[in-house]
Amino acid sequence: MGSTHSPERLRARTMRAGIIALLLLADSVTASSFFIYEGNSKTKLSAELLDIAGSQRMNARYLGYAIASAQGTVSRSQKIRNLKKAGQILEKMQSNHQRLLAKDAWGSLSANTNSQVMAIYKENPVQQNQKFEALKISVRAILADGERAVVEKRALSLTEFGQFRSAAENFVRGQQTTVRTYVKIANKMEQNKLLLLFTVAALQLLTLVSIGYFLLRPFAANLATKSRKFR
Repeated sequence: MGSTHSPERLRARTMRAGIIALLLLADSVTASSFFIYEGNSKTKLSAELLDIAGSQRMNARYLGYAIASAQGTVSRSQKIRNLKKAGQILEKMQSNHQRLLAKDAWGSLSANTNSQVMAIYKENPVQQNQKFEALKISVRAILADGERAVVEKRALSLTEFGQFRSAAENFVRGQQTTVRTYVKIANKMEQNKLLLLFTVAALQLLTLVSIGYFLLRPFAANLATKSRKFR
């Protein structure tokens, strides 16, 4: 009677062993996928913020070109067009600035990363937030003077233009430091991602080896013993 049911018991044990092995492997793959997704998300976010920070530097140069074009002895329509373009660039820079300072920007990467970035914007010697505010004030002053200059048919105020140049140069210098810091952060994120991928691969390999050694190997040995008894 026992020999009649023994093959069934062996099949049941085989199925249980297979299910346990699959569950362990599924847990390993699920955990690996989660960590890889997190690593990819952080790398993508750091690259996005680095791109925005770099664009701020270029936008400051475009802003200077638009204002310089409006400052010279140009036609009324050209002056209005260039001043309008300067206003649009400033709005874009303001939007980018707010994105870089958003609580969910760098803070979602790590507390240490967030403190590094906030130090650039709010602490000496860079104080990039203060430099951007000075740039914004100088541009708005030029735009206001530009409206009067269009009506009065004159060039822009050299005083306002000089203040803008000074503010723009300070901002660009500070932004260069900012971008260099962002590059270091992005590189660190990429290194962490590679380390994570290596760790995940090692853990999956360890899981497979453990399943084979601690679960399948004893089961196969036991199965072979039982099979010999049935012969």
